Amino acid sequence: MRIPAALAVAGLVAVGLPAVAAAAPEAQCANPSGTYSGAVPWGQRQIDPARLWPLTRGDGQLVAVIGTGVDGQNGQFRPGQLEGGAGTESSDCDGRGTIAAGIVAAQPDPSTSFAGVAPGARLLPIRYTDSSAKDGGDPGALAGAIGTALDRHAGVILIAVPAASDSPALSNAVSRARNEGAVVVSAAAATQQGARTYPTATSGVLAVGSVNQAGEPVQTEAGDYVGVAAPGAELVST
Repeated sequence: MRIPAALAVAGLVAVGLPAVAAAAPEAQCANPSGTYSGAVPWGQRQIDPARLWPLTRGDGQLVAVIGTGVDGQNGQFRPGQLEGGAGTESSDCDGRGTIAAGIVAAQPDPSTSFAGVAPGARLLPIRYTDSSAKDGGDPGALAGAIGTALDRHAGVILIAVPAASDSPALSNAVSRARNEGAVVVSAAAATQQGARTYPTATSGVLAVGSVNQAGEPVQTEAGDYVGVAAPGAELVST
């Protein structure tokens, strides 16, 4: 069975995406993390993306990472891997966007056991909020960010920081993505019981829940809209 490349990469992104990540306090930039030097992280062992690399490493795919931006100075992104231009942001004060981007496409490096699930993919970093510590970003701004990703022809759109509420503009942006053949993946990142984030709970979005090493839900939304669970505790990224 042939799987469309964008869908295959979306699947890799989904099972690698952290549903929850620690954020820097308001008005304080996250310090860049040092190179991880431990054993292969449990989440990476669980997913084992290298098994799929003979089929796809994400080459030729553009993955938009929408959230707090991405640190373009990080050494595990290859030169030219981050797309620039209008609407993009290659800095990240909060750190959440860089964590997500690293899990998607950080390059294998002999100095660390960590690597992204789709290292051949290119990244389109889009900032629509400065912090993931709040109750979620503005849905109107998030809708605009999705529009920017579509205008730049991203085949996979990763929502690293979803919004706490829905809006007609956000629903319309998701509908446009579906109509144009893009796959939208969103973290089920609400931590309050019964809460939902958007477009995570929107029809047609691949919502990713979070589990710990025992396979138990941890800091995640629950609902029939959650399509897949992924490692979401004690995660390592670039």
